[in-house]
Amino acid sequence: MKYWLALLAVAVVAVAAAGTYILWPKEAHTNVVQTITVGTAVFKVEVADTEGSRELGLGGRQTLPQGQGMLFIFDKPGAWGFWMKDTKFPLDILWARQDGTVTTIARNVAPSTYPKVFYPKAPDAKYVLEVSAGAAEGIAEGTQMMVQ
Repeated sequence: MKYWLALLAVAVVAVAAAGTYILWPKEAHTNVVQTITVGTAVFKVEVADTEGSRELGLGGRQTLPQGQGMLFIFDKPGAWGFWMKDTKFPLDILWARQDGTVTTIARNVAPSTYPKVFYPKAPDAKYVLEVSAGAAEGIAEGTQMMVQ
């Protein structure tokens, strides 16, 4: 009897997880691509501005081409934490205020850091930019992030 209860519990969890997986990607990526500049660096970024797209982020992707990234846009400023769950390559993560000023940069964040969560220095981040590790070289805190 215990065996059947355990099997039933595993089946329920598997069905729930499958249902979430099937439904979630429909809103996960908006496919909106914008060009932004951060100082002298230019990136083509996919916009993550829904709960689903922000939760998925770059997780599950095999690579991120140079000059590309993901821009997370939040409804309100906050101390938005980021982790490397299901991310397969190292990233530079930049937090910026509503006016576009970069306030915090986490450089060369490796997938092996998961489940550690990285946070901005202040709870005023409206935007977070993820780019390939090393792509933020030459960008300093205080640099302006602008949509072109």
